[in-house]
Amino acid sequence: MLAIVVVAWGVGGCKTPAATHSDTAAPPADTVRIEEMTALLDAIEEAKARGTLAALQAELEKAAEGRDPWSVTKAAWAQMPTDADAAWNRLHEVTVVDGDRGPPSYWAHLGMAEVYIRWKVFDQAEAQIAAAEKIAPGLWPARAARGALAAAQGHTEEAQAHDAAALEAAGGPGKAPRVAMALARLKLADGDADGARALVEGVLEARPKRADALLLAAELAEGDPAAQAAYLKRALALAPENLELRERLARALDAAGDPKGALEAWRQVAHGAPLKVQAWREQARLARVVGDEAAEREALEHVAQLANQDVESLRRLAELQLAADEPVEAEETLSRLIERARKDVPARLARGKLRVEAQDYRGALEDFRVAEAQGSEEAAEARKKLEAELGFPGRVIEGKNPDQVYRRVASVLFEVYSKRLEEMPRLGGMLSIRVEVEGGRVVHAEIEEDTLHDPALEAVAWWTLMDARFPKRKGRQEYTLPFEFTPPNGK
Repeated sequence: MLAIVVVAWGVGGCKTPAATHSDTAAPPADTVRIEEMTALLDAIEEAKARGTLAALQAELEKAAEGRDPWSVTKAAWAQMPTDADAAWNRLHEVTVVDGDRGPPSYWAHLGMAEVYIRWKVFDQAEAQIAAAEKIAPGLWPARAARGALAAAQGHTEEAQAHDAAALEAAGGPGKAPRVAMALARLKLADGDADGARALVEGVLEARPKRADALLLAAELAEGDPAAQAAYLKRALALAPENLELRERLARALDAAGDPKGALEAWRQVAHGAPLKVQAWREQARLARVVGDEAAEREALEHVAQLANQDVESLRRLAELQLAADEPVEAEETLSRLIERARKDVPARLARGKLRVEAQDYRGALEDFRVAEAQGSEEAAEARKKLEAELGFPGRVIEGKNPDQVYRRVASVLFEVYSKRLEEMPRLGGMLSIRVEVEGGRVVHAEIEEDTLHDPALEAVAWWTLMDARFPKRKGRQEYTLPFEFTPPNGK
């Protein structure tokens, strides 16, 4: 239900009596201030695009403080995009105070019609348009309102006829841009892109900063990305903080063959929306195209942080780190990749090789074995080569009891230790490993003490035990296997 509040306007606070159509002649056409209202509607569209509508509303509200009907009418039209109910009430008051005869009432009725169209109360919209036509018959704004009403009712052919007639009476798109834009949208929906384009170009010729015209022009230039980008740049000049427009510009520039421009546009999107993964992905891709490795790395880092399952970004980041001779950073990146894709063969191979260089032989063998299990011949060769270099037994250690397994593993380690002494005569210490066995197989191992600090012996001990076969027993058994290494001349 509408809350209609009639405010007492006029001299001495008394309500001015409303004149009737029977005793009041309609004013001449030029007194309804079409040009002034058209300029206001243009200003409203621009303010909406720039995000400054609130400031424009405040300015118009200040001008309306004296309750002059014309100032109130303009303030109500500016209020309509954000509070149609309140705007309707104010416009209704204007028709009462103005005596339903002058420019304020004419535009108040058309404004109320527009609100009714939004509410889909079409019979009331028709009545308001008719009331405006009584005040000033034959003027194009009322004809345009009939076009809007017909369009809302789905009568597109009738709507186009009304809009075309209104546009002709107004003097073309430059004189009635709002009507021209409405007709352009109808033509585009009807498949007449050329007709829509001609109308939009006419609007932009007279109103080069009209945002809705620039956006529709960009839409119509879909097959010409360079032209589309040009329109979007002009639209962004009106609303530089509009990230959706910025993203559209980035895509248009990319399609137009301007990767540097597209990269910069995506940078600005990411600056405004740092959690938008796609903005960082596109930056990484375009930075690679233009050869900006620093920008690519930065973008890939953001993707890796924001998209848990994006292994390809991590893979590319690791490639860049390896190319820059940053093995520590590359291994860390590959580890992050493997956390997301544990059986990724290329990542396992790459990290395994880095671990060999870092003398993390136990970790390297883990990577090679996982990759080998996925069918990688390269991983199998890398594992065999490393195990041979470290002195692995070349066979699976078995025993009838845990003590026998322990002694046989110790024998293998003694041989490896003897060779290690040739390189490090003072090498010695304790290496104690706790294993959990189930069904004769080691299911878990953990280093409990390591004062030896030798990666080669650690790798041989660990993986020889992991491969060993213990006697099968019920349940899970736990054994702690200490290996003490003492150099010939003592510690």
